[in-house]
Amino acid sequence: VEDTSCLPRLKLNDIDRKIDKVEIEKDKNIISIEQNTNGLFYTGFSIDLAGVQDKEQMLLPFMAYALTKAGTDKLSKSELSKEIQKKSSGMSASVFAKTNLKNGFTLARLTLSAKSLPVNVSPLIQLCQEIIENHNFNTEKVISSLLNEYIARIEQSVVDQGHFYAMTMAARNIDAGLNLSENWNGVSQLKYLRKIKKESIDLVEALRKLSSQVFASKPLFVLIGESEELQTAKSVLSKEENKISASIKAGVGKNTNLAIATDTDVSFCAEAIKVVKIGHKDAAALLLLS
Repeated sequence: VEDTSCLPRLKLNDIDRKIDKVEIEKDKNIISIEQNTNGLFYTGFSIDLAGVQDKEQMLLPFMAYALTKAGTDKLSKSELSKEIQKKSSGMSASVFAKTNLKNGFTLARLTLSAKSLPVNVSPLIQLCQEIIENHNFNTEKVISSLLNEYIARIEQSVVDQGHFYAMTMAARNIDAGLNLSENWNGVSQLKYLRKIKKESIDLVEALRKLSSQVFASKPLFVLIGESEELQTAKSVLSKEENKISASIKAGVGKNTNLAIATDTDVSFCAEAIKVVKIGHKDAAALLLLS
């Protein structure tokens, strides 16, 4: 019999019940959070997608993917890639949607996130601004290559994330936020991308129109780091005033069975059931049961 007395044990009364509140400072369009980040600086921007027309919404995930890869007016595709590698420890953009549980409205935003060492705080903020202000979707060859790359990435993820795709599809008709989220991050997005590739639509013109809608509202910046890095970043950003807009219009489909056929050796099935909201007295028990 093994001696278990030497093993560490954790009891409820060993856990400090005090909640440490994080102070968030907001000045116009800049949110800054001072934290000990072990020498790293985190930043990003977020843009409300309320101004995007319904018919353009499906192209948003690809636009976000291409945003940090296609190049800018001043930097080619390869030059932008080198600048990102030089000035950050990683940079990516994406879109997300969720439903506000208090009012039922759908919140949809495009976000870009990046991190860097303290020495690169100012160059990183300037690079983010360069991408926001001068992104360039005008090279057809680059856009076509990125589309093929993006489709291949989603196709490769179907087997590994098949249950996720099945669950998001099953839940898409519960509310507008889940519906939009599945359109952007589920199998519906893959179907849409395959369709526009087959139809050979003018992606350069479509992205140009879409980006003009998205960037009509200037971004909300989020800064996380230690005091000195925050001050450096704010001094760069304070030179511009920005605005934030409202919430996106999104519909919800009928509650129906859905199926998608794709090239996999495995089938994935899921069912979604609408339950009480997170503030309900039964929510904790349901979460444990699930």
